[in-house]
Amino acid sequence: MKKLITLSLCLLLAACGAGEAGFGGGGAGAGAGTSAGANDATHVLVYSVDGPISRASVTYQNDQGGIAQEIVNVPWKKQFVVIPGQPFSLSAQNQDSAGYLTVGIAIDGAPYKQATALGAFATATTAGSCC
Repeated sequence: MKKLITLSLCLLLAACGAGEAGFGGGGAGAGAGTSAGANDATHVLVYSVDGPISRASVTYQNDQGGIAQEIVNVPWKKQFVVIPGQPFSLSAQNQDSAGYLTVGIAIDGAPYKQATALGAFATATTAGSCC
């Protein structure tokens, strides 16, 4: 039950944009001219989790719009091809007894957003929409 409440809170925070720290712009011009292929309407989205910890519980919106959850080794990355207007979110909870973690989102190789959380079982969340 506690995991369900924590997951629900993380998703609510992601939808509201809480815990976000923008960097590198992230506006319509971010990554211009570096689309994922011949179709200029697609972009490469990369989620990442880094920090001096060994494991994290990661919850993210996948390329189909669904929500996925995994326990992962840190550092961790996941890549998708997305289209303009497509929403995305990433939350990670530290599974270690100390340390910090940083979640990041990059679009077409350019940093878009990131958030950091410090402490045991702390959660960092960020979200946005493509290009």
